[in-house]
Amino acid sequence: MRTNVSNYLLFAGFLMQLVACQAAGQQTLTDESERSIREFRGHLVLGHEVRSFNPCGSGQENWVLDRTGGDLWDVYRKLTNQPYQPIYVEVRGLVGPPPRDGFGAEYDNQLTIMELRRAGVETRGCEEDFGGFEFRASGNEPFWNVIVSKDGMVFSELGKPRITLPYAPPRISADKTIYSSQTKEGSLLVTIDESRCIDSMSGEHFSFAAKVVLNGRVYAGCAREGWRESLGDAANQPLTINELKSGEYGSEWSAKGKIKLSDGIYKEKIAPDSATELVVKLSDRIAFGDLNVDGAEDAAVILISDPGGSGTFYDLAAVISSNGRAKHAASAFLGDRVKVEEVDISSGKILVKMVIHKRTDPMCCPSLKVEQDYALRGDELVRQPLEMKASGRR
Repeated sequence: MRTNVSNYLLFAGFLMQLVACQAAGQQTLTDESERSIREFRGHLVLGHEVRSFNPCGSGQENWVLDRTGGDLWDVYRKLTNQPYQPIYVEVRGLVGPPPRDGFGAEYDNQLTIMELRRAGVETRGCEEDFGGFEFRASGNEPFWNVIVSKDGMVFSELGKPRITLPYAPPRISADKTIYSSQTKEGSLLVTIDESRCIDSMSGEHFSFAAKVVLNGRVYAGCAREGWRESLGDAANQPLTINELKSGEYGSEWSAKGKIKLSDGIYKEKIAPDSATELVVKLSDRIAFGDLNVDGAEDAAVILISDPGGSGTFYDLAAVISSNGRAKHAASAFLGDRVKVEEVDISSGKILVKMVIHKRTDPMCCPSLKVEQDYALRGDELVRQPLEMKASGRR
């Protein structure tokens, strides 16, 4: 009898420990998804006991958690020839508290790296000036480069005169950004493709490939995007979460047609003598990036509106940086009682990953996972129907 009781207690203890571990894992994933993905640049060191990232201009040291599917380690091994050699990288990821134990416990923070954007050894790294341009591309044999900025499109080739053509806003489609300029003296077409590109001489890894056609002659190489936060102009400084939490937004749920958040919340009585209130909250799903190709970092947010009935309505809002201040540009309705899992900005478009209702789903429990792309077109946030993808089985 005692043996049976002991076995039961051991089994119960095991179950409790398993549940606790699962809860801890779920909490970690929740915490990560609620933080916004940002871009970072600095120096990376990977090894058995050291996985550190030191941001440019910061004395802090971050423990690295790799969520790139092995891409980060693979590129690091290709670029280094000795243990614990630092390399310059540009990454997208999440910053959070360091681990409670293990090698990472002594670090200032933990950086969860979701995507590697650039990596190299033969580079000026943090000393390189990334401001004042939208894209810069270069190639070898012959040595050439092109700089695209609001001031113009400047093409240079070793041993030849520099050629400057006027700037024109790009055409953005799928994963390509295309600049085209033409004068009486000639034409220049610059196509930036968001795909991994490796410099043929330095081995440096870029996240963009470039194809340039100058007066009919074709050049191929790699490209990098201008670093928005280094522009220095106050009008181009990135928006902050506090600005978004206190911003003014258009709202079809409000009688005024607009709302002003206070610490991320807005309340309004449905009628003067009514106890029912409209409550609008800013979700934790926030993404940052350039939406209108002006060099400033904009944002995409989710507003959750509860007008006091049975529905809870989700709207995607595009917020642009106007002279350094947050300005609501446009909104798109996402649905009633949907679940927004992720919001991201890439190549001027907003990607929303969420769970919506199938025809047979009750309103409480949507089950269909989808991805939807949106683009800012003037004062409208337009869904890109051809790029809607449903995840899971088809």
